[in-house]
Amino acid sequence: MPGITFDMVSVTVQTGGVQIPYDDTVSVGLIQEGVKAFGQLIFNTPLIKKADVVTPTGSNLVDRIQLNYALDDKPNGEITLSAAAYSVTDSPQWYKDDTTRNSYFQIEMTKNLSPNQTRIDTDYTQIFNYKTDVQTFNVSYVAYRVPEMFPKFSNDPLFNLVFINKEVAIFKVHR
Repeated sequence: MPGITFDMVSVTVQTGGVQIPYDDTVSVGLIQEGVKAFGQLIFNTPLIKKADVVTPTGSNLVDRIQLNYALDDKPNGEITLSAAAYSVTDSPQWYKDDTTRNSYFQIEMTKNLSPNQTRIDTDYTQIFNYKTDVQTFNVSYVAYRVPEMFPKFSNDPLFNLVFINKEVAIFKVHR
């Protein structure tokens, strides 16, 4: 519509993991140590200010990331960002303390920001459905080390908790 402009766009990204210290105006990286997964947001469109990373009181796990973009009273605009999540090393040497872990993943983040990377266009979309994979691979038990995953399995009638301690929970798959 004529006369309508946008001053600012605010985007909330729901997430989880421990933040890796880095320049929050360029990128935010998160590690989920229990499942050895790393995720990174790269801000191709500059933010107004650094990303607001929100953690619940008493926790070091990031709950959400608030991204604010200036559109400067324009009638339209474009915002681009890159996002990736992938499995990472499970070598204990990189997780022995926060300093070692952060140094390792800061190098990964810098590599991911390299402009020399080759873009790969693909129409491939993979949708993971654990219930299908449990059937396909004839899974009898599921073990995990991440406490945040407990409700996913404990509230699913397909699984029955058979063992739990402070390090692992094991669920039997009902047939």
